[in-house]
Amino acid sequence: MVRPHKPLINIFGITAALIVAFGLVVAAVVPAKALDNKTCFKTSNAASLRGVTWVSDLNPAAKITFGPDGVGGNDSCNAFGGNYKVVGNILTFDRIIMTMRFCYENQATQRAFGRMFNSRNRFTVHHLFGGKRRLIVEPLGSGAGSPITFTTGIGKHPKNPNDGVER
Repeated sequence: MVRPHKPLINIFGITAALIVAFGLVVAAVVPAKALDNKTCFKTSNAASLRGVTWVSDLNPAAKITFGPDGVGGNDSCNAFGGNYKVVGNILTFDRIIMTMRFCYENQATQRAFGRMFNSRNRFTVHHLFGGKRRLIVEPLGSGAGSPITFTTGIGKHPKNPNDGVER
């Protein structure tokens, strides 16, 4: 099994990485772009959720931020806040409060967030080469819906390229 580890050096677009192959450690030099968006390792704990703004891959995009005392964000139309709990790799939400604006073009995103808030969710955080992270939240139970993927890192929000939002 070949498994890349975190890059050691990134100079002039070249990344030196260690590769473990059949129990042997081999040094490899690969272009930095080849490792971008590739998973370095995975976690499922509350600490891996906190401290960043997660931007969904839904259209239009929504944002969620987990803090030590609660969760907040915007489902692309309405602001929300409340509590969350992590037990193992299960994420649940409680006492979510939300504004009640009507946004016709954002209904699919709003429904996806509603299912996430009202379900037990399995989650995984993928720590990617290049410093970004990917969060996959999979609602559990019948009729729970499709997984929602979020990303974070420095970048621009896809809806407004001039707003400088972290993702």
